[in-house]
Amino acid sequence: MAFEEAEITINGVKLDDRQSMALRVAVTNFHADNADPDRLGKDDHGRSMTKHYRDRCADILSMIFKEKVG
Repeated sequence: MAFEEAEITINGVKLDDRQSMALRVAVTNFHADNADPDRLGKDDHGRSMTKHYRDRCADILSMIFKEKVG
């Protein structure tokens, strides 16, 4: 069975598969970019922001892939 893009609606507008794919790829890349805990700075604030961005991306990707993403 082929992967089906998530059904995503923004402000009442349903994205088509190409738009959903673009959003999935963008969130996946942002999640990967933030794997380095010092990505947004080596201070507590930067590390906290990096962790929270990565956690929220993981939440979104878990919904898209219908499985837990870490």
